Amino acid sequence: MSPRTFGLIAIFAAALPLIAITDHLTEASSRLMSSIAGTKHVPRRSADDQGSSRDAELMQLTARFPAQSPRMKAGDQLAPTDFLNGELGRQGTKWRVRSITGATAETYDIS
Repeated sequence: MSPRTFGLIAIFAAALPLIAITDHLTEASSRLMSSIAGTKHVPRRSADDQGSSRDAELMQLTARFPAQSPRMKAGDQLAPTDFLNGELGRQGTKWRVRSITGATAETYDIS
């Protein structure tokens, strides 16, 4: 390993605790501002958390689809996009499904 590579790794390793502290302080600041404003603090969610939550929601909606195929019953296929988007709209969610490939969906936020 070259000295330059080692130096870059050392700098990155030294910066990690600072990044964690900054993230913690940002979250704490958000909680404080919410309490001052009298609003409810909603913690940030990572893209993975959001994706997992949306996947679970789509699987539950697929279970309601009237004409389930064997793949849908096995959890290998989501219901059609039109059905899912209709159900999401009825629930008042702020996201929709753009496309489906098997049990994976590409979703997007709406305003």
